[in-house]
This record gives sequence, C-alpha cells and structure tokens, in this order.
Amino acid sequence: MDWMKKSGVVFVLVCSFWMAGAEACSNVLLNSKEFILSGRTMDFDIDLLSEVVVVPVGQFVTSKGGAAGTAISQKSKYGFVGVNAFHISQYVEGLNEKGLSVAKLWLPETKYQEPKDYPGRESVTIDQVGGWILGNFASVAEVNQALDNTIVIAKHLDALKMTPPVHLAIHDQYGASIVVEFLEGKARIYDNSDVKVLTNDPDYAWHLENLKQYEQVTNKLDSDEAPVKNDKRFVLAYLLNKYVNQAASLQAAIADITAIMSRVSVVRGEAIAGESTYANLGAYNYTLWTVIRDHKNKVFYFNDADNLSLRSLDLKKLDLRENAPAVRIELAGGQYHQPVEKLLR
Repeated sequence: MDWMKKSGVVFVLVCSFWMAGAEACSNVLLNSKEFILSGRTMDFDIDLLSEVVVVPVGQFVTSKGGAAGTAISQKSKYGFVGVNAFHISQYVEGLNEKGLSVAKLWLPETKYQEPKDYPGRESVTIDQVGGWILGNFASVAEVNQALDNTIVIAKHLDALKMTPPVHLAIHDQYGASIVVEFLEGKARIYDNSDVKVLTNDPDYAWHLENLKQYEQVTNKLDSDEAPVKNDKRFVLAYLLNKYVNQAASLQAAIADITAIMSRVSVVRGEAIAGESTYANLGAYNYTLWTVIRDHKNKVFYFNDADNLSLRSLDLKKLDLRENAPAVRIELAGGQYHQPVEKLLR
C-alpha cells in the first residue's frame, strides 16, 4: 500500500528514528495566532564555551568594508542579548530590544559573496553579521532592505580553524520570518513565515520541495509507519509545529515551543560525529544549549546540556543605555532545579 495515498499517517512514527552523525541545529517559530515565540537548539561536536551577553546600545561595533575598500565602524543603535562562542564578542544567536532575533545554523554548501562581484557595495564578515543585525535593525523588513545594499563575506575563525558555513533564521515581533542563505556566491532570501522551520543541509529550497511529499501526513492516529530519509528533524519540527494546540496562555505557549525543541534535541553520545562532521572537531554531536525567544515581550529564555531549567532575561528590565556596561552569564549559570518542600501542604 502506498502510504502517500492514505491520509491519517501518524507523524510520531514518521520521524521516530534519529539520523546519527549530522550537524543538528534546529530553529522553529511557534505556530500561534497570539504568541510570537521561537526556539533554537545549538548542536555541535565540541563545547563552544558560550555565554549569554547583555550588549547595550553602542557596545557592539561592526567593521564594514566601504565601497572604496575603506573600513567603516558602525556602532549599534539597539541593545540586545546575544550568545557568543569561545568568549568572543561575535554572536551566533540573539534577541534585541525591538523583538528581532537572528540565529546562525550550519550549512556546508555555503559559499559567501565576494566583494569583487559586487562593486560599490559595503560588506560585513560572517562572524560579525549576527551583532550587526541585532544591533541595527528592528524588523525583518529592515534586514531585507539592508541585505540589498550589503554583502556578507567569509571570515576565518581561528577557534574553529575554518570559515564557519552558516545560514540565518531571522524573526521579528510581528511574526515575520526569513531564511538567508549564501550559495554560489549569492545571497538567497526566503519567506519562512508559513513553514516556520530551519535546520541544516540540504539548503532551504530542497526542504521546501521535500515537504510536498508529506502533505497528507496528519496527527490522526494510525498504525502505518511512513519512512523518512534525509530530513528527519525538519519534517518532525514542521509537523509538530503544524499541529500544535493553540495555547491558552503565555506559559502554555512557552511550554509548547520548549517541548518542540526538546523533540529535536540530541543527547550526549546519541549521535557519533565521525566523517559526517564538516570540521571533524569532536567525537559526538549533541545539543549544547537551547534558547526560547519571546518576540513581543522581549524575553530571552535559555537552558543548556548541564542545566535544563529554563532561565530568562527580560530585555525591558536590562540596562541597555549606551554607556551601560556589557554583562554576561555562563549558560550553565543559575539553579538547575527548584526545591519545592515549602510548597507542600
């Protein structure tokens, strides 16, 4: 029997087996009519020594190459909370005071733009693009416009001994969402407000085409098992998010997006990296940390592999003024459980 022709295939079974050995970051914008929440997992082969950093206005300075090849220093005009790697002030993840977020996810097919192919345009290096977006734009529309005039170029990262190949997931407080990829030396920007999911390779266009074969997959119970090949996390995240109940409260919505991200997380030792790892940096690929973003209320939640309790930073309560100091916390910081003996009755 052709499972594609039968409706009601249970998607829990569709995506029940993990594909070991792949870089596995996932990003999801919650399917909600009321709450603008998103989540992201950071999966990697080695500990990135990440910190959550509060970056006030003017603290992040982007070095941009001008049209004539001259360096331009651009101070950020919005404060943000960002997640770094290796204690370097370059951000792989974050949410700014206007509710705009950006996340970098691994994409081996990446080939960044070359200045020689875009005469007259300013450029920003891939290591600084996260802080540049968080520090200077308030919406997806503004980012789109800026990318028409600015190219993103490669930058070797000494800590990784390579140029990290990444694509970007960007959301704002209005529910707008885009994916930005750099393929064959060109920037490709996709509207992601319907699909709401980004994982890793293949490229986003491949995933969009691949989703068509799951149009009849629903959340109705059925005993059939539908095979999935190369796209387990993308399809699983998409289907879980597609059929998630509309939450009755903010707390319930946060629980829903956290649960979805947990379903696409990787336990230490579960996925052997081996030859499938792009940089061959470590033996195992696992979920280092997870973030949940509340775009409307401007609250940044996070947990990590050693501390699964959900901790939060409310950007409205942070000092993001220009002369305020940048402060930080280790991702594992804070209590990892909440004693409740005093609540017993």
